[in-house]
Amino acid sequence: MPTCPRCGKNMRYLLNYNKVYEAYLYDGEEYIRDRFRDMMDDIGDVEYICPECLSVLFYDEEEADRFLKRGEQNI
Repeated sequence: MPTCPRCGKNMRYLLNYNKVYEAYLYDGEEYIRDRFRDMMDDIGDVEYICPECLSVLFYDEEEADRFLKRGEQNI
């Protein structure tokens, strides 16, 4: 089982946060969701985080996979 390099806790999974940026049109009275801009901006920052200490460990899914799978080899 892999351990967090920051806090040393064992972990079976990582938290995955996706930051999505939404765009709205504002006409002075209301906000209207702008679908075209949402499609352009839905690729936001991705973070893989330790569920214990909430430290960001990875920004790349392949690195997170390698980290978690490396721990499986020790079982």
